[in-house]
Amino acid sequence: MADPYDLLSPTEGSQAVGPNTAAADGRIARLVTAVSRRIDRLCGPVVEREVTEAHDGGLPSIVLEVGPVASITSVTEWAGGVGTVLTAETLEVFPSAGYLASDLATHRPRLVRRASGGTRPFRPGAGNVVVVYQAGRFADTDAVDSDWKQAAAEIVAQQWKQTAGAWARSPALGEFDEDLPGYLSIDDMIRRRLRDQLIPTGFA
Repeated sequence: MADPYDLLSPTEGSQAVGPNTAAADGRIARLVTAVSRRIDRLCGPVVEREVTEAHDGGLPSIVLEVGPVASITSVTEWAGGVGTVLTAETLEVFPSAGYLASDLATHRPRLVRRASGGTRPFRPGAGNVVVVYQAGRFADTDAVDSDWKQAAAEIVAQQWKQTAGAWARSPALGEFDEDLPGYLSIDDMIRRRLRDQLIPTGFA
């Protein structure tokens, strides 16, 4: 079964490696997943997934840990055991208990606490601001843009060629062990091929 966050479908993975690879489908799938997850780690999530985070209150804004963000599901501010669900502020709506989202398409998405059109701090507390959101760029594997798919396919093909499938046969592949042969070369290829999409140094 394909990983839901793969950038390539099983068919696309096999096509990237080349013809007559049906017997190696399982190994190709694991390599596709490894490459996809390394791209996520270096560039931020590509296929959307739900993220839940708890942030400390007390400041007017918080920075979400995973970007880019496709959508905000909920922002809940807790105080005294009571949760207040904040409403998104827009150009037309200025809720008394709200938040304003900015920079969602970047690696540093931010939420600002708002009240009737003004900025105020989130209620003080440890982990009392709970945010649920969808992080990523595309809804699912099929929706991934061709530029991302092409990059992933090139990296998968090159890794398969270099290792003749030996690395993909390792039972530790899914654990992303940095001592595995080929691990750094995958990162190097991602940095070259997707350099404009990399998380800036110090953001990760």
